[in-house]
Amino acid sequence: MSSLHRASAAWLTVGCAILSACSGDSTAPKVPEITLDTLFNEVGSVATFGAGGLALGGGMPSTAVLPKAGACPYNSSNKRFECPATTANGLTVTMYYQLLDASNNPLSSFDATKVAAIHTVSDVSGAMASPVGSPLSAITLTGHDDGTISGLLTTTHTLSSTGTTTETFTANGVTFNISTAQTTNLQFLKTGTPNQYPKGTMSMDITSSSTGTPVRTSHITMTFDGTSKMTMVLTSGGFTETCTLDMANPSSAPSCK
Repeated sequence: MSSLHRASAAWLTVGCAILSACSGDSTAPKVPEITLDTLFNEVGSVATFGAGGLALGGGMPSTAVLPKAGACPYNSSNKRFECPATTANGLTVTMYYQLLDASNNPLSSFDATKVAAIHTVSDVSGAMASPVGSPLSAITLTGHDDGTISGLLTTTHTLSSTGTTTETFTANGVTFNISTAQTTNLQFLKTGTPNQYPKGTMSMDITSSSTGTPVRTSHITMTFDGTSKMTMVLTSGGFTETCTLDMANPSSAPSCK
């Protein structure tokens, strides 16, 4: 497990920021305006619910990047919105998305009464320098994520996605190689409803190795039941641990057995 936790610590230096979901007026049953950005923000907000389990299990979070509405022009030849490539901190990001109607046909513009699903694909690659004074070398990273948020014409939305990430870095003369495959299947209520805790699962398969040590595989399954409590089962090297985390109190220690 030590190599996984080192990898987790290294990954946290990437510092991917995800926008919070918009919320309505808490004193009135007002439904906020649904825009493309509020829907992207829903995806980002729901994705953060797995952060506690990822940190506990030593895994790397998804490298999925969410676009901003208006920044990605529509390409009529392939019927998708293609975002300009961006490079920051040594990492280059490319992405595109599609707006789909109830029959899964691509749309050329956003209409809250017609868009039933949004399909997003993003890729990240490059080498990011480690912080000054850190024993880590530059972190070489590649990531691919493919996700769809559906059910947008109903009160219950579904996020289904898959992603893969590879990372290589050196610390104190030891080289670490980490590969992660993540699958997400979560249902949650649309923006403006009182309970935003999801139902469903997030799972990860992690393969890690370091200089002079054998390859280690781990599996993490996080189960959400629509409340603030999330259950995580970690299996690694013949050892299984089950923990419960309270997402309403992220600073509280998990209960494990």
